[in-house]
Amino acid sequence: MSKQTAANKPSVKRVHVSSSSGDEVFGTDLAQIHNLLASIQEQLKSVVTRANLDESLRILLENIRSDICKEIKAEISVEITELKTTLSEEKEKVQALVLERDQLKSEMLSLATNQQRMENGIKDSIKLGNRNEQYSKKKNIKVLGVIEKDGENLRADFKKISFEYAGVRLNDTQISRHP
Repeated sequence: MSKQTAANKPSVKRVHVSSSSGDEVFGTDLAQIHNLLASIQEQLKSVVTRANLDESLRILLENIRSDICKEIKAEISVEITELKTTLSEEKEKVQALVLERDQLKSEMLSLATNQQRMENGIKDSIKLGNRNEQYSKKKNIKVLGVIEKDGENLRADFKKISFEYAGVRLNDTQISRHP
C-alpha cells in the first residue's frame, strides 16, 4: 500500500485473550473489526476499478479522436478555401486569355482578308499594267542593228533621220537607249 493509504488506516488494538482450555488466542475487538471493515469499504469506493479505467480510457480516446477530427476538418476547410480562391483567380486569368485569343483570331482573320484583297489588287494591277504597257508600246519604234562608233551621238543622228525621212520632230526625252 502507498504511504497515504497506510496513514488513513485506523489503528487496530490487539488484545490477548486466554481461553478456558489454556490456549492463548490473539484477536481484535469485534466492534473495531466492524469499524475497520466499514472504513475499508468506504476507501474501496474511491478505488478505481478496471471497468472504470476502461470507460475513462474509452471516453478519453473518443475526445482525442473528436478533437483531432475537428482540427483536421478546420485545416482542410482552410486549404479548400485557399484552393477555391486560387482556382477562381486562375479561371479569371483563363477567361481573359480566351478573350484575348478570340480578339487575336478576329484580327488575324481581318488581316488575312485584307492581305488576300491586296494580293488580288496587286494581281489586277499587274494585269492592267501589262495591258497598259502594251498599249503604250504601240507607238514605239525599235531600231535594231545600229552600231555606235566612238564619239558618235546616236540620239542626235536618230532625231535627224526621223525628221528627214518621216517628218517627225523628236526631243531627247522621247528617245531612250536600251543596251
